[in-house]
Amino acid sequence: MDEELAFPGTDDGRTVAEVDAYIKAENAANLTTNQQEATMHLKDLPAIGQPLDAGVFAGITTTPDGQHCAVVLLPAKPDQRLTWQKAGEWAASVGGVLPARPVSALLFALLRADFETDDEPWYWTSEQDSYRYAWIQTFYDGDQGLTAKSAELRARAVRLIQLSA
Repeated sequence: MDEELAFPGTDDGRTVAEVDAYIKAENAANLTTNQQEATMHLKDLPAIGQPLDAGVFAGITTTPDGQHCAVVLLPAKPDQRLTWQKAGEWAASVGGVLPARPVSALLFALLRADFETDDEPWYWTSEQDSYRYAWIQTFYDGDQGLTAKSAELRARAVRLIQLSA
Protein backbone atom coordinates (compact mmCIF):
# COMPACT_ATOMS: atom_id res chain seq x y z
CA MET A 1 0.00 0.00 0.00
CA ASP A 2 2.78 2.46 0.89
CA GLU A 3 4.28 1.86 -2.54
CA GLU A 4 1.41 3.78 -4.12
CA LEU A 5 1.37 6.78 -1.80
CA ALA A 6 3.15 10.02 -2.65
CA PHE A 7 5.87 10.80 -0.15
CA PRO A 8 4.53 13.24 2.47
CA GLY A 9 5.81 16.76 2.05
CA THR A 10 6.99 16.34 -1.53
CA ASP A 11 5.33 17.76 -4.58
CA ASP A 12 7.10 15.58 -7.10
CA GLY A 13 4.84 12.54 -6.72
CA ARG A 14 7.61 10.12 -5.69
CA THR A 15 6.48 7.03 -3.82
CA VAL A 16 7.84 6.00 -0.43
CA ALA A 17 9.81 3.20 -2.13
CA GLU A 18 11.36 5.67 -4.60
CA VAL A 19 12.38 8.06 -1.82
CA ASP A 20 13.79 5.19 0.26
CA ALA A 21 15.85 3.97 -2.71
CA TYR A 22 17.12 7.51 -3.31
CA ILE A 23 18.13 7.93 0.35
CA LYS A 24 19.96 4.56 0.39
CA ALA A 25 21.86 5.51 -2.76
CA GLU A 26 22.75 8.94 -1.35
CA ASN A 27 23.96 7.39 1.93
CA ALA A 28 26.21 4.97 0.03
CA ALA A 29 27.54 7.78 -2.19
CA ASN A 30 28.29 9.95 0.84
CA LEU A 31 30.75 7.33 2.10
CA THR A 32 33.09 7.79 -0.85
CA THR A 33 32.37 11.25 -2.27
CA ASN A 34 35.34 13.61 -2.27
CA GLN A 35 37.78 10.92 -1.21
CA GLN A 36 41.33 10.80 -2.48
CA GLU A 37 42.13 8.21 -5.13
CA ALA A 38 45.31 7.27 -3.24
CA THR A 39 45.79 3.87 -1.72
CA MET A 40 47.96 2.90 1.21
CA HIS A 41 49.52 -0.39 2.16
CA LEU A 42 48.13 -1.89 5.36
CA LYS A 43 51.62 -2.34 6.83
CA ASP A 44 52.31 1.41 6.48
CA LEU A 45 49.52 2.49 8.84
CA PRO A 46 50.59 4.32 12.00
CA ALA A 47 49.24 3.59 15.47
CA ILE A 48 45.75 4.89 16.22
CA GLY A 49 45.89 8.53 17.25
CA GLN A 50 49.08 9.23 15.28
CA PRO A 51 49.32 11.71 12.37
CA LEU A 52 48.26 10.54 8.91
CA ASP A 53 47.46 12.50 5.74
CA ALA A 54 46.92 15.92 7.41
CA GLY A 55 44.83 14.40 10.20
CA VAL A 56 44.84 11.65 12.82
CA PHE A 57 44.59 7.92 12.08
CA ALA A 58 41.35 6.68 13.63
CA GLY A 59 41.19 3.04 12.55
CA ILE A 60 39.93 0.93 9.66
CA THR A 61 36.45 0.62 8.18
CA THR A 62 34.91 -1.39 5.36
CA THR A 63 32.61 0.43 2.95
CA PRO A 64 29.37 -1.17 1.73
CA ASP A 65 31.08 -2.08 -1.55
CA GLY A 66 33.75 -4.08 0.33
CA GLN A 67 36.66 -1.65 0.24
CA HIS A 68 38.85 -1.58 3.34
CA CYS A 69 39.82 1.98 4.19
CA ALA A 70 41.93 3.82 6.71
CA VAL A 71 39.89 6.49 8.49
CA VAL A 72 41.63 9.83 8.96
CA LEU A 73 39.98 12.33 11.31
CA LEU A 74 40.62 15.78 9.87
CA PRO A 75 41.18 18.88 12.03
CA ALA A 76 38.13 20.32 13.77
CA LYS A 77 36.13 23.17 12.31
CA PRO A 78 36.16 26.24 14.51
CA ASP A 79 33.29 26.11 16.99
CA GLN A 80 30.47 26.86 14.60
CA ARG A 81 27.15 25.05 14.22
CA LEU A 82 26.00 24.06 10.73
CA THR A 83 22.95 22.53 9.12
CA TRP A 84 23.43 19.02 7.69
CA GLN A 85 23.72 20.39 4.13
CA LYS A 86 26.28 23.05 5.12
CA ALA A 87 28.23 20.51 7.20
CA GLY A 88 28.56 18.23 4.18
CA GLU A 89 29.68 21.14 2.02
CA TRP A 90 32.28 22.15 4.62
CA ALA A 91 33.59 18.56 4.84
CA ALA A 92 33.99 18.44 1.05
CA SER A 93 35.81 21.78 1.09
CA VAL A 94 38.51 20.31 3.37
CA GLY A 95 38.89 17.15 1.26
CA GLY A 96 36.72 14.85 3.33
CA VAL A 97 33.19 13.73 4.08
CA LEU A 98 31.00 13.60 7.13
CA PRO A 99 31.52 10.22 8.79
CA ALA A 100 28.97 7.46 8.22
CA ARG A 101 27.28 6.04 11.34
CA PRO A 102 29.70 3.10 11.76
CA VAL A 103 32.67 5.45 11.34
CA SER A 104 31.18 7.84 13.91
CA ALA A 105 30.91 4.92 16.35
CA LEU A 106 34.55 4.04 15.61
CA LEU A 107 35.56 7.64 16.32
CA PHE A 108 33.67 7.55 19.62
CA ALA A 109 35.36 4.30 20.62
CA LEU A 110 38.91 5.26 19.66
CA LEU A 111 39.24 9.07 19.51
CA ARG A 112 36.53 10.32 21.86
CA ALA A 113 38.91 12.83 23.48
CA ASP A 114 39.26 14.65 20.13
CA PHE A 115 35.62 15.80 20.29
CA GLU A 116 33.90 18.53 22.30
CA THR A 117 31.35 17.16 24.76
CA ASP A 118 30.30 20.30 26.62
CA ASP A 119 26.98 22.06 26.07
CA GLU A 120 26.27 20.46 22.67
CA PRO A 121 27.94 17.07 22.21
CA TRP A 122 26.07 16.12 19.00
CA TYR A 123 27.79 15.87 15.61
CA TRP A 124 26.40 15.20 12.13
CA THR A 125 26.92 11.91 10.29
CA SER A 126 26.70 11.58 6.51
CA GLU A 127 23.62 9.37 6.69
CA GLN A 128 20.12 10.66 6.15
CA ASP A 129 16.99 8.90 7.31
CA SER A 130 14.54 10.82 5.15
CA TYR A 131 14.41 14.02 3.16
CA ARG A 132 13.98 15.91 6.47
CA TYR A 133 16.10 13.95 8.99
CA ALA A 134 19.71 12.82 9.31
CA TRP A 135 21.59 10.71 11.83
CA ILE A 136 23.70 12.31 14.53
CA GLN A 137 26.30 11.03 17.02
CA THR A 138 27.05 12.25 20.53
CA PHE A 139 30.58 12.05 21.84
CA TYR A 140 29.42 12.39 25.43
CA ASP A 141 28.00 8.87 25.76
CA GLY A 142 28.10 7.40 22.25
CA ASP A 143 24.38 7.59 21.46
CA GLN A 144 23.15 8.00 17.91
CA GLY A 145 19.82 9.53 17.00
CA LEU A 146 17.89 11.50 14.42
CA THR A 147 17.29 15.20 14.08
CA ALA A 148 16.03 17.62 11.46
CA LYS A 149 18.59 18.49 8.79
CA SER A 150 17.83 22.15 9.45
CA ALA A 151 19.23 21.91 13.00
CA GLU A 152 22.62 23.49 13.56
CA LEU A 153 25.14 21.08 15.05
CA ARG A 154 28.88 20.50 15.09
CA ALA A 155 30.64 18.66 12.28
CA ARG A 156 33.89 16.75 11.82
CA ALA A 157 35.25 15.52 8.53
CA VAL A 158 37.03 12.27 7.78
CA ARG A 159 39.06 11.12 4.82
CA LEU A 160 38.93 7.48 3.74
CA ILE A 161 42.09 6.05 2.19
CA GLN A 162 41.71 2.73 0.39
CA LEU A 163 43.98 0.03 1.77
CA SER A 164 45.93 -2.66 -0.05
CA ALA A 165 47.33 -5.79 1.54
